Amino acid sequence: IQIIVNIVLGLLLEYKGQVILIATTNLEFSLDKALFRSFDEIIELPRPNENDIIDLLKLTFSDLRLSKEFDHS
Repeated sequence: IQIIVNIVLGLLLEYKGQVILIATTNLEFSLDKALFRSFDEIIELPRPNENDIIDLLKLTFSDLRLSKEFDHS
């Protein structure tokens, strides 16, 4: 992971144009804090709980036709 962080930091330092970079990770505690200092804004999203995941899956798959034998509850 550290090699990837170093590559990203190097690319950010070299790039001189205007850009919006959106990055995401679920390895926040494994990454060097220097990486986070490279961004102007950091938006943290809480991990979804079980009910959030179920609601999201129902919404995502609501238009699919499912077999009558499939129990999605």
